[in-house]
Amino acid sequence: MDFKLIKNSGKDLSTVETILTNRGIKIEDIPSYLSASDDAILDRKLIDNLVEGVDLLLKHLNAGNKIFLQVDSDADGYTSSAFFLNYLYSINPEWLDLITYRLHEGKEHGVILREVIDKGYKLVVLIDAGSNQLKEHELMVQNGIDVLVIDHHECDEISDNALIINNQLSELYSNKALCGVAMVWKFCEEMDSRFGTVHADDYLDLVAIGLIADMMDMRVLETHYLTLCGLDNINNPLLKALIEKQAYSLKDELTRFGISFYVAPLINATIRVGTQEEKKVMFNSMLTWKAYEEVDSTKRGCKGEKEWLVTQAVRNCTNVHGRQRKMRQSGAEVLRAQIEHNKLYENQIMLVEAGDEIDKNLVGLVAMELAATYKKPVLLLKPYEVDGQIVYQGSGRNYDRGGLEDFKHFLNESGMFTYAEGK
Repeated sequence: MDFKLIKNSGKDLSTVETILTNRGIKIEDIPSYLSASDDAILDRKLIDNLVEGVDLLLKHLNAGNKIFLQVDSDADGYTSSAFFLNYLYSINPEWLDLITYRLHEGKEHGVILREVIDKGYKLVVLIDAGSNQLKEHELMVQNGIDVLVIDHHECDEISDNALIINNQLSELYSNKALCGVAMVWKFCEEMDSRFGTVHADDYLDLVAIGLIADMMDMRVLETHYLTLCGLDNINNPLLKALIEKQAYSLKDELTRFGISFYVAPLINATIRVGTQEEKKVMFNSMLTWKAYEEVDSTKRGCKGEKEWLVTQAVRNCTNVHGRQRKMRQSGAEVLRAQIEHNKLYENQIMLVEAGDEIDKNLVGLVAMELAATYKKPVLLLKPYEVDGQIVYQGSGRNYDRGGLEDFKHFLNESGMFTYAEGK
């Protein structure tokens, strides 16, 4: 295979060493990176509130209280909640009778108060979201509901009304490149220590998919090692079935690249543009005790036949991904015409207004496609009416080689936006 090394330092480095140093890994750290082991795992007890969080959950489980779990609306959110439920089932299947879980209907994040207030819940668990929902925390506590958050997102203010487990808020925990499902793994490791079990590692495949799909920094040794462990042990029913479906594209080799291009997009597509039923089928296929339930087949020409739930989920994911691709391409084509007509490509950062031709759940993907096409940062915004005023919401996407190192930081520092998502 022919290749050309970029940023060759001229030093006496091997090809692998050159690639890794180009990616930001220090030359002295390369041996440990290439031979990563359990030594890469940091002490979970350095994470603030982890022990207290396990105490809180067990208090409610042992009391037989009703618990509400909100599944966040991205691949990390789905894998996080699936890990949490699978783990609890492995310890005590009867605990699942106490838990109600909900899938968002759109690209929402965090708890929706109307779903939990006055419903008899004593504990609300928010995973991969919720750190910043201070007002919601306060209202839930006022209604007699405890709040447990397991998250990894940055947070400006620490809530007084929720128990928050978040690596970003834990000063002593150095790895800030763990996503939600990896934080759940840490949580369940602590659970294992209470019960004398070793079940948490059974679900590291979900951790790997979440880390890859959420684009965590793989230069961090612990994150790198967890991903390798997960990819080496694919056991989850849905993940196994998706990987088998994509075997040709994956070339029978499981890599981060392959997951990010051929597996994670099917999951994300279903979350973004799938129907509620399609999302439900996919999520339940991540649950070990539901995936192999026999259900009525929805395959064309198979009326009256039965199939596994996970079989139906894989077919749905493939079909939804195709629908999403057509929707994204159609929307991007309309916006490219706008960009060309108004010569927006002449700007260093392209600010593009989208209308109804772009589904709100696809704004980020379309922005990414435009950034790749025009090789510059893109801010794609849609107008919404809020309290009688027009406000713009959307997504920003950077171009890796465009010279702007941190687009999100740039937008926040500009003072023009209260919140910016994207790289």
